[in-house]
Amino acid sequence: MALGGGGGAGNVGGGNPSGIGTSLNFIGDHVYANSGVIACNNLPTTLIESTTGSQYMIIRLDFGTGSVSSRDMKWEISLDGQIVYSYVSSGTNQAGADAQNSIKMIIPGQTNLLITCENETDSNSENQSVVLSGRVY
Repeated sequence: MALGGGGGAGNVGGGNPSGIGTSLNFIGDHVYANSGVIACNNLPTTLIESTTGSQYMIIRLDFGTGSVSSRDMKWEISLDGQIVYSYVSSGTNQAGADAQNSIKMIIPGQTNLLITCENETDSNSENQSVVLSGRVY
């Protein structure tokens, strides 16, 4: 599939379609975002924040950590300011085989999507990231 206009591909949001940042990127009927590794302390830290277009999206979110510690990290997903998903990844099972780290969601059109993470244990920073991939309908 061609990037940014070649072969009928659609809008590519932003000047660096393969880069990282808080916004959504579009290639044809596909959407993605890569937060990059972000240090999250005891305050909600934004990993992705963007408003969707007029069409709905089916997305997959993959959460990751760049740190191995005993700290509990809380992830929240908000749509138009309302928390629709929240979980705490326990530092004691981050390396475990059954640790929760991926979900699928439907995101309506014209919706503000906000994904945050914060350290629930103390005020130290932990490196966290989220990757969003999906399709626009």
